[in-house]
Amino acid sequence: YIKVSELSGVHPASCLVFEDSETGINAAFNAKMRCVAVPNRYTADQYFKNADHVVDNLTSDAQILS
Repeated sequence: YIKVSELSGVHPASCLVFEDSETGINAAFNAKMRCVAVPNRYTADQYFKNADHVVDNLTSDAQILS
């Protein structure tokens, strides 16, 4: 995530990451990016403590962006 932020010229604090795994959420968190967990059937039992939000599906995200 840090590399993509650097290459795109976007500050990490301005990024919003959507992830379906605890590992991905932790990577975004460690990069100082806001993150939304979107668990799937394989990752639903993972612990998303570092996520700013946890949603059931991508259609729920409109609430977060507004």
